[in-house]
Amino acid sequence: MTAGEKLKKARERTGLSEDQLARRMYIGPKYILDVEAGKVQPTRGMLGMMEKILNCKPGELDGD
Repeated sequence: MTAGEKLKKARERTGLSEDQLARRMYIGPKYILDVEAGKVQPTRGMLGMMEKILNCKPGELDGD
């Protein structure tokens, strides 16, 4: 499973929209959409921020 697929699953599990997650990260929603679509590979720092906001374990959103 890719990082984007894991991100989408975790985001939906927490009930956040792409826009809500983006606002909490102080970034544009297009970045979240692009990561989930596999167009952009997030940095480890961005994944860490997403994991914290989405209450994931460290490394949980890393792609396979």
